[in-house]
Parts: sequence; structure tokens; C-alpha cells
Amino acid sequence: MVDLARVTVTNIGRTAVSISPLELDFGRRTWWRSDRTGFSGFPVPIQEGKAKNKRRRLEPGEAVDIYFDAWALIESARQHAPGKKVQVRGKCAAVSRKPTLSSRRLRWTISPETECLRPYITVTPELRAFWALWCALARKRDASISVAWFAVRQALSEGADSNKLVEVLDDCMPDDFHHFTAMQIHDAYRQ
Repeated sequence: MVDLARVTVTNIGRTAVSISPLELDFGRRTWWRSDRTGFSGFPVPIQEGKAKNKRRRLEPGEAVDIYFDAWALIESARQHAPGKKVQVRGKCAAVSRKPTLSSRRLRWTISPETECLRPYITVTPELRAFWALWCALARKRDASISVAWFAVRQALSEGADSNKLVEVLDDCMPDDFHHFTAMQIHDAYRQ
């Protein structure tokens, strides 16, 4: 139930090439300037994707997939252009070359009132709370999101405040600091 963007880069040339970190491009800031707005998020470590978004070398014919938490990046782009549609494309640059954008026909157009990339999903307070927990824990390889979510969901249904959520998260993952995560989850649930 999390919105991810997959950016795939393929070396179609005959020689190896080094590429810069991948990012999501949100278009030009104004129509008369050539600079573009792009954000490079934290890659999500999943089975087929790379866990790090860093400079790497691609051999001829080799491809790399990186998955980003797309919604956090879209929200950042919305803050730069409030009330307007956001168009999202993938962007990558070979070292010392001009960046390449994904095809225009593959772009996503997201309206200001959209809350989720999938139109068939109803965004509930519980789903917002799960997104906040997932965003906080997805980058930690040892975090068990499902165990933490069951405990947090139970606490939220009992009317827990952020202090109680800190206790719940400390029980699930004792070696971490959870105050900010608990506040984000509580705020998302109360929206």
C-alpha cells in the first residue's frame, strides 16, 4: 500500500559508462528558465532493486532499477508549486554529459487534490499512519515493519497519544529513537 517509483537506466551503448545518482524530475520552475526541479530520494531496498542511489558504472547492455518512495518526493515538489499539477519523470546523467529524461509519454501527471497514486484506494487515517511508519522504518534493514505496524495499529485504535506510541515502538525496536516517528504517525492518524 505504499507508492513507489521505479527508475530503470539501461546502457544501450557499446562502452561502459558511469552514471550519476537517479532522481525524479518535476519539470521547469518557470517556462522561461532552463533549470529543472529534481529530487533524489532514499532508495527502498527491495528484492530486485538497488539499495543505494550512488554513482555507478554500467557495462554495455546492463540495466539498473532503483525504487524510490515517490509520494514523499511528490509532496516536496508540491510545496514548490502549490495548487498546480505536478508532472513526474525519471532523470539520470552519464558522467560529464547532459542529463537524460524519461519519455514524455511515460510521465505521471498528478493533480493537486490527489492523495495517492492509485485512484481506487480510499485514503483513511489508518493508511496515513501506516505510510508514516513505513517511511520512517523502510530504510532500516533490520526493522520489522509488520510487527511494528500491528502494535501501532492496536495502540491507535485504543486512542494512544504520541507518548504511548513511543513506548509501543520501543517495545518493538528497543535500540532506536522513536519520538519523531511517533509524532509523525500520530499526526497522520489525526488528519
